[in-house]
Amino acid sequence: MAIVLITSLHFLILLYVSCFSLAVAQDENGFIYNGFHNQELNLGLDGIAEICPNGLLQLTNLSRQEVGHAFYHFPIKFNTTNSSLSFSTNFVFAMVPEVDNLGGHGMAFTFSPLTDFTHALSNRFLGLFNDSKNGLPANHVLAIELDTVPESEFGDITKHVGIDVNGMKSVESAPAMYFSNEEGKNISVELMSGNPIDLWIDYDETEKLVNVTLAPITIPKPNRPLLSTHVDLSQILLDSMYVGFSAATSIPASYHYILGWSFNKSGPAQSLNFSSLPSLPQQRKRKEKPNLVIITFLMAVALVLITVAGAAAYILTRRKCKEIREDWEEEYGPNRLDRKDTKERLRQFYVLAIALGKKP
Repeated sequence: MAIVLITSLHFLILLYVSCFSLAVAQDENGFIYNGFHNQELNLGLDGIAEICPNGLLQLTNLSRQEVGHAFYHFPIKFNTTNSSLSFSTNFVFAMVPEVDNLGGHGMAFTFSPLTDFTHALSNRFLGLFNDSKNGLPANHVLAIELDTVPESEFGDITKHVGIDVNGMKSVESAPAMYFSNEEGKNISVELMSGNPIDLWIDYDETEKLVNVTLAPITIPKPNRPLLSTHVDLSQILLDSMYVGFSAATSIPASYHYILGWSFNKSGPAQSLNFSSLPSLPQQRKRKEKPNLVIITFLMAVALVLITVAGAAAYILTRRKCKEIREDWEEEYGPNRLDRKDTKERLRQFYVLAIALGKKP
């Protein structure tokens, strides 16, 4: 009996060790979040980032000029000397603007050697850099930005998806769109539609190629990426890097959400289970830009007010310009000829003068 118990205990210990080793291996090579439900998420949050009760990762709310971060708690170990830098990640995000199609500022998937962004600014820096740190090679930061407010100082021309190295000026960027496998053409995507959008980032160390692909959540991964550019990550990534998300708000602001996320550095990222992803909050009726009817009504009201003011000014001017009566006119009444009568009297007088001047 004792031998059986010892054998069973030994088996349980081996099973526990095996499971623990598997969990560690999963932590080291990759992970997947079909929503953020468990208490032990291994996520570090700061700023205004929080986990909603339904498992939704909310990076920012509508607080203005704020930042939010969510990074995987354990650093990802890379072997930069042996060129083992390939990785793959897939996540579903959503941006809900404060005003229809007008919000800010954006978010970024990020590799960083540190998770302390105390000195990072909101707005155009997306909670990653500040004026003095932007663009420095010592940053060792790779970011895939989803920028909804173009900044001319960074060379932005429109809302875009960009690949950023050590700063906010993209090495490559493009307006958000996806290649339709069925229609064989690119179709635009509105980043701030408030709808979930699927995004894939893949890096091939052999080719030193970064591919960024996105599509609405209802569309399978397109055959062609949106962005594809050569980047030597051995000059950027260190042996130990944190991976996660950064988002920032401006005026007006936007909600920035992550619904699910998978990461793998030893092969393609696992596909997310859409049926397990948390739902977005029911969208409140957002502020809308004034439409044509409202503008026309306001213009009509302004025109009426201008007309009334003009008429009042005319009447007041007429009153001021009336002839002043003499004192004797107050007793006997006005006894003045208007211009027409005066001309007629003068004509009659002239005719009479001519007649009297003739000889009989």
